[in-house]
Amino acid sequence: LDSFKHDKDNKVLALGTDLDGKSRLICRFVRPQRPPNHIRPEDPFAIEAAARFVSLIPFLADHDLFPELNDVWCTDQEFLQLQCGDWEEHC
Repeated sequence: LDSFKHDKDNKVLALGTDLDGKSRLICRFVRPQRPPNHIRPEDPFAIEAAARFVSLIPFLADHDLFPELNDVWCTDQEFLQLQCGDWEEHC
């Protein structure tokens, strides 16, 4: 937080645009996600398996998928239904 005090150009993003084009608090899009059934949490490589699962979903920039919207944030279920996403969805 100290770095924000010294650099006045740093901005914290609090709102994101949903699929309907409405502004929503970003915390709406971030929540714990249960792993897919084939990933066992007790497996020592569960994190790697989850990362691999997400990496199989294609990356597609918002402006290619939604030309009329600037930067879209999807919920986890919307991301899985669309079967593609950009930076926010893959995080």
